[in-house]
Amino acid sequence: EIGLEMPPHNAVLETFQKFDKDGNGSISREELVEVLRTLDPDDWDDNSVDHLLASADANGDGALQIEEFVRWVFAEDVSKLGSASLGNSSLTILIDGSSRDDLNGEYVQQDEFYGHRPVFFNAEKGKYLFYNQKHRRWQIFVRTSWKASARLCTKRAPHLSGETWHVYNGKKFLTEPEMSTKLAPPSTAEEKCAKAADAIYVKTQWSNVTGGF
Repeated sequence: EIGLEMPPHNAVLETFQKFDKDGNGSISREELVEVLRTLDPDDWDDNSVDHLLASADANGDGALQIEEFVRWVFAEDVSKLGSASLGNSSLTILIDGSSRDDLNGEYVQQDEFYGHRPVFFNAEKGKYLFYNQKHRRWQIFVRTSWKASARLCTKRAPHLSGETWHVYNGKKFLTEPEMSTKLAPPSTAEEKCAKAADAIYVKTQWSNVTGGF
């Protein structure tokens, strides 16, 4: 009987696959919530789910590849999976080509969430990159808000969308086909240390700005 029991790895994989409603091999945040709250409804609030998804999401697109996630959960040596803790806690998104230079630069992932997706901060320009869940788009602004200096209409990660940015010029939003978004290559330990002071999320003067565009 014990010998006939399914190994834990396979049992968890099978459980997740049952919730993969479209059968594409990945699980959305909504599907993940359903799985986790079925397994343990008391421990999995929105904040816990957001942190788990940010930790295990391989490419930052807001969904989990099921088999990779299960291997991540059961890994004996998590360093082989690229990180000993939060896999994407230091993702950096590079934005370039905007007619507004204050929107270009490096946006580093923070341990903060907006619209159930990670917030990215550009310390040099004092700008935030965040997801507006209501309108299903990524935005750039001086704080997390319904307001935006630039908008990218997609549910996918900004570097995976293939959509065109729209940038506010002071009067209206204009398309910016030359504005590019890509994922920065993983930093070395030395580079992370060098950037640590600028990358850490702090309540700066930008956090309380109510104006700007």
